[in-house]
Amino acid sequence: MSINDAIALYLNYLRHQRRYSEHTLTSYQHDLQDLAAFLHALDKDEIAAITIIDVRSYMAELFERGLSKKSSARYLSAIKSWMNYLVKQEYLADNPAATISTPKAEHHLPKVVFFEEIERFIAAVSENEPLALRNRAIYELLYGSGLRVSELVNLAIEDLQFDEGLVFVREGKGDKDRSVPFGSYAQKAVQEYLELGRPLLKRNGVENYNMLLLNKNGGALSTRGVQYMLKRVAAKAGLSSELSPHMLRHSFATHLLTEGADLRSVQELLGHEELASTQIYTHLSNEQLKQTYLRAHPRAKKEIVIKPMTKK
Repeated sequence: MSINDAIALYLNYLRHQRRYSEHTLTSYQHDLQDLAAFLHALDKDEIAAITIIDVRSYMAELFERGLSKKSSARYLSAIKSWMNYLVKQEYLADNPAATISTPKAEHHLPKVVFFEEIERFIAAVSENEPLALRNRAIYELLYGSGLRVSELVNLAIEDLQFDEGLVFVREGKGDKDRSVPFGSYAQKAVQEYLELGRPLLKRNGVENYNMLLLNKNGGALSTRGVQYMLKRVAAKAGLSSELSPHMLRHSFATHLLTEGADLRSVQELLGHEELASTQIYTHLSNEQLKQTYLRAHPRAKKEIVIKPMTKK
């Protein structure tokens, strides 16, 4: 199979089965076609001809271009995911990029929302109209279960296991399934949406459509739709315009650690393959505690200047 055909096949899979946003698809297409151009210059146009040396050479090429470690890591992630797909579909015997280490980028502490801000957001979607009920369910699932936005929009109704209090996440990052708990607040919000909101949205859409979250036209809700909704409701609640699905995921992890959850459990809940990806939240948790102290403690609000004692 040609490299270009394999890329087209993978993008079609991401669009129709994984239902990735157009923005994400464009990013994957750009990164993979850049690799294809590099390989073409080496007279390699078939996927079977790609070796680990080729991929390492390509990563070196990105370094020579001056790309940041973060950008290089994104390129490598796209390549690994693409090749994993080709292996699963038996177009490749193995993944030539599998053992290549991801460039270590500098970590910046992600932003989180405080408990009181969460209450303000919920108050801003307290109405009982269909979209408000849906939006409340979205917020509670993102914050209450730590889902990625791509995982959220891909949830089907049968993925919700109310009896066990679990959400089944199909093919999360790295194509790995996992089950995560969702608590009483999230369960209540989702049940209200399913009973009072979704049936009204479904009238405009396709019969027997089993996706959990629908847009106003009864079709599948996109990741962009979730991001837009959060920003709109955040503005209504007087919260930061930077509020995003990933910020709620960060908050989920940080608040768990702040309340005493162990790091390994949080790693499993987030679906992180490496513990190092989760460890950033230990630093964030300490930073949040510090900010809470500075905002709340009466002796932290004002700097006191201590004058040196004078000798008599």
